[in-house]
Amino acid sequence: PTYIWDYGTVVPLRYLAPNEDIAVISLSVTWAANLEETYTWGQVIGKVLRESKKKDDVCM
Repeated sequence: PTYIWDYGTVVPLRYLAPNEDIAVISLSVTWAANLEETYTWGQVIGKVLRESKKKDDVCM
């Protein structure tokens, strides 16, 4: 497996916004998923986070 987005997305956030508290959620992805399926999962995950009791810990 390859992990293109691991450090390629998290590390730039540390440099672009070093003083910000940005929530980053690491998720496994599949190469078989198409763009629509990936977007739908993002919507579902966002909804769960907004409705969760931990929403105060998540910057959205």
